[in-house]
Amino acid sequence: MSGSYGENETLDRTYSEFRNSGYSLDSEDRGRITSRNIRELLSLVYKINDRHSIGLGGQIFMGASDPSNTVHTTSAGLAWGDVPPQMPEAGYTLYRYGGTLYNRQYQGSLNYIFRFDTSRLDLNKNFSEERSFSAGLSYDLRYADNNAPVHRFEEEEWIPDPKMSTWFIDRTQSTGAYTQWADAYGKFSYQAGLRLQWDRIAYRNAENTGYEHRDYWRLFPELSLAYTFNPEKGTNINLDLYRSSGRLPDNNALSPRRVWQSQYSYTVGNENLEPGWGYDIDLSYTLRNKLTISYGGTWSRGSETMTFYDPDDPNIVYTTKVNGEHGSAHNIWIDYTTLVTKWFRVKSFIHGYWYRREVDGDWQASYSAGGGMFSLSLMFQPHPSMIIYLDGGVELPQKRLETWQNSYWALAAGITKSFCKDKLYISLDVNNILSTKLKKETVRWDNSYYSVLRQPRGHRSLRLVFSIGYR
Repeated sequence: MSGSYGENETLDRTYSEFRNSGYSLDSEDRGRITSRNIRELLSLVYKINDRHSIGLGGQIFMGASDPSNTVHTTSAGLAWGDVPPQMPEAGYTLYRYGGTLYNRQYQGSLNYIFRFDTSRLDLNKNFSEERSFSAGLSYDLRYADNNAPVHRFEEEEWIPDPKMSTWFIDRTQSTGAYTQWADAYGKFSYQAGLRLQWDRIAYRNAENTGYEHRDYWRLFPELSLAYTFNPEKGTNINLDLYRSSGRLPDNNALSPRRVWQSQYSYTVGNENLEPGWGYDIDLSYTLRNKLTISYGGTWSRGSETMTFYDPDDPNIVYTTKVNGEHGSAHNIWIDYTTLVTKWFRVKSFIHGYWYRREVDGDWQASYSAGGGMFSLSLMFQPHPSMIIYLDGGVELPQKRLETWQNSYWALAAGITKSFCKDKLYISLDVNNILSTKLKKETVRWDNSYYSVLRQPRGHRSLRLVFSIGYR
């Protein structure tokens, strides 16, 4: 059983240009969120004999959060080309968002493992010493209740705004069945698996009396091959081939209700949205448990978020996800970890990527981008009961369709000390001692809308953790 409580503050500043109608918006969004949750996990395995095992698993998660935001927006005329300024409203607007989001998850699984008795089957005995077959079932049920009232400040008082307020219930069920075969011969081993999953996403809005739902059937085959050159020194090579799937669309991505960010912009779901999927290949080589070089390639189809103008009002834009995105991606990872001395360890990580994506539709948009990141972690252990770490990381600018994001670097540090023969742990962590600020630009594919978002990339946070264990 575990529980947590946390508070977080945010500050977003956004500047937008509506270039087709000739005006601009400046907005400041100050937010604060309080969250708490509790999680219970129970796992049981019963070994019937050396060949048969049955496992049961269950998990319950109960969480809630209370977001609160105040948004201040001002508008002004914009001289863009030959378009004369058209002020939608003079002055400023002030909104206050609140409410509570409840999240409840119930998960259960049943597993069966059969190990072949190679001492009785001579044919298998000559071929393999490790062979097993496993099968299982799983079921997940997730609830999300969101009550988000919005008030606007008008004539020196706060007035409810039903247009911008939202309420919904999201209920998602997932049922999966899997089977897996594993075998080995000397230094070579492999495993093959197949998973069939059915998901139902049901959601209900305040104006509805029943649930709307979407069903998804998905099939996931996979094959993993491994060869160990030197088991004592930890040198091996691995190859994985599989069909992957992206996250299922949630209520926000499916529901046709409008979720307003301001009186001039909103997001809306796509009832026909499909989950992304792809075919992947991963190849990795590990040398003496210190250096790992990996390559990952994928060809996939998915969805992309795009910006559109409201057909009923040219002064309003909205964003929604559309199907039809497809393309390929290539990734290279290099991970190096070494123990310099008995009390000093160094870990470095490099990731480089390149991808090309296209979106089918009336716009026929396409884009390609590359980038990478680097991180370095230094760990000191001056005493067996004390660990001190220093982490730093750099990430290059990121580009996607209609969006661009600046580079990122940050520095973090921490210390952990144990007492009473490792029964009491006290740790102190400081994140974002040094860090960049986030700048995210959005330019609609036809260049008629421009927006830039600025926010602290990560607030400096101080965390103190006590942990007590008993053996």
